[in-house]
Amino acid sequence: MKQVILCVETNKQANTDVGYIDAVIKQLYQIGTEIKLQYKYFNGKGGYNAPKLLKEIKKDIAALKGRSSSEVIYCIDTDKYDSDAEVQKLNADIENFCHQNGYRFIWFCRDVEEVFLHTAVDDSKKKEAVSKFKAGNNLGNATEETLSARAMARKKSNMLLVLDQVLERR
Repeated sequence: MKQVILCVETNKQANTDVGYIDAVIKQLYQIGTEIKLQYKYFNGKGGYNAPKLLKEIKKDIAALKGRSSSEVIYCIDTDKYDSDAEVQKLNADIENFCHQNGYRFIWFCRDVEEVFLHTAVDDSKKKEAVSKFKAGNNLGNATEETLSARAMARKKSNMLLVLDQVLERR
């Protein structure tokens, strides 16, 4: 058994990022009873190392220790990575935090909506946009190529490069 804990920026009420990530996992990877997928919410990028979140992750890993291997994957939007020094520092801090803790790191450039929809989405319309995306039952405007980027560039992500290390493709 393998436990995959995906930590996302959104909050549980909005739950927007999960719709896009889940679509990729369900369409491209073999997920059976031997894989336990879980989502953890850090309620905004700054909450990536909140004590409550870290306690939940440790508790979930400990609960299956010995019966399961666990992978923790942080999924973040790069935001204005190319023009905002504060954003650059926070992104680097999160990436370093992941490396120090043995977690994997997925980025969406500039955000998950831009990667999958190729457009910016106002915060007030994100729930509507992800609902429409899920109804399409595909990857939107994203392709396996744009989801396999090695360097940050608009409308791209390293998502498949990371998930390929953890999950098996269909």
